[in-house]
Amino acid sequence: MSRRSYVPFIVTAVTLLVVGLALGKDRGGEESLVNTTSAVLLTIGFLGVVVFSALELVGRARKGN
Repeated sequence: MSRRSYVPFIVTAVTLLVVGLALGKDRGGEESLVNTTSAVLLTIGFLGVVVFSALELVGRARKGN
């Protein structure tokens, strides 16, 4: 059975992180739609990178055995 690669998901999550960082740059701490959007993108991107990287590592470790 072939293993699914999570690399495209990791790249998408990193892209979300970068966009979230770019949106929040030099905005300060005021409440605004842009800051809220930035925070949501950063959260989703970070969680995506962590989860999909773990899945990729586990998949590669299982494939090696």
